[in-house]
Amino acid sequence: MGGVGSVIDKLASSGDATGVLWTALYMALLIVVVNKALWSNLLRRVRSRYVVE
Repeated sequence: MGGVGSVIDKLASSGDATGVLWTALYMALLIVVVNKALWSNLLRRVRSRYVVE
């Protein structure tokens, strides 16, 4: 059982450039969504706790 790198490696070795592209785009989109969700929540908590006047 491998990760995303293993999937991309298998797709690249079989010559499936479209599969490599879609896998990389999916991975990038997933990272952006998780980061937005995580950081927006953390930033909201920090802003509510520490107020600069």
